[in-house]
Amino acid sequence: MRCGGNIVHKLRRIDQVKNFGGILVHGCFDVVHYGHMRMFRTARQLMPHAPLTVSITADEFIMKGKGRPIFDQYFRAEFLCGIEFIDYVVVVDAPDALPVIRMVQPRYYVKGKEYEFAAGIAYEEKQLAEQLGATMVYTERWFSTTDVVRKLNEVAG
Repeated sequence: MRCGGNIVHKLRRIDQVKNFGGILVHGCFDVVHYGHMRMFRTARQLMPHAPLTVSITADEFIMKGKGRPIFDQYFRAEFLCGIEFIDYVVVVDAPDALPVIRMVQPRYYVKGKEYEFAAGIAYEEKQLAEQLGATMVYTERWFSTTDVVRKLNEVAG
């Protein structure tokens, strides 16, 4: 993946984040909004001097509805690389965060509030993270990108 300028040092392949520890945040991050920025800030505050790795789901595995992702994985990764308090960005070629959780072995795994009591893959991610010694941290409020996109579509008419 090519990114220009000073962000190229932040972009990593999944095998390049082996045993990074620190903090891991995973998601689609299609349209980055206020809720995401609060989550990244919360994650950074957990361990200010440890690496904050943000992983994103590859385009082919995003099932958020018609027209999603709005921005492809290259644009999403490049945008996240530009956020100062994110240390590393990884694109995950899987429908979930399980491979990156195994690879990073984070001390903290941070997700949005909407995933706190979720079943299915969100529960499997939580189980794996905790088995590997990570503490789960959920944001204090629910901010839904799907809701943001829906509102933008309503405004656009």
